[in-house]
Amino acid sequence: MMTSKIRKVVLGFTIFAIAINFTGCVAMIQNAVVDAFPTFEATENSWPALSPNMGRVVIYWPREGLGSGNSVQLTIFGKKSTMSSIGNQTFVFADLPAETYDFEIANPGWTLFNPKQTLSVSVQSGQIIYVKINGLSNPLRVMEATEAREELKKIHHNYKRPLPISGQPKHARPAM
Repeated sequence: MMTSKIRKVVLGFTIFAIAINFTGCVAMIQNAVVDAFPTFEATENSWPALSPNMGRVVIYWPREGLGSGNSVQLTIFGKKSTMSSIGNQTFVFADLPAETYDFEIANPGWTLFNPKQTLSVSVQSGQIIYVKINGLSNPLRVMEATEAREELKKIHHNYKRPLPISGQPKHARPAM
């Protein structure tokens, strides 16, 4: 009787140790891939100037832990819709005409019961808005520039070229 309890404890501990080890390996691989892409600072230093009557929206996903998924599908709904994937610890940006847009993320790894989250954002000419993909309680939210820029110091562009989503070549491969 005691032997079967010991086996269960040892088996449980072994499975737990393997799971922890595996997730550490996945995070190391993800870090290596994402680190090969430009930082926010490098991208910002070479991104194109805003055209008149345009605003810029930076959408970013800071490093999240286990169960957060590797990427989500981002759709920006307006007069013309734009779509991109965005990965854990990456960002993208969109240059958009001044109007109100719905930003939607689909299939976030953190919830099974609500696979799409939407946030309406009013874009003004010359304005830069920061939208954070967050955890369970508030998956999409507009951030203050100071806080967003601090978080973006550790995040990499989801593409190699410092271009907005709509300016990326069709063959451009995202980081995640």
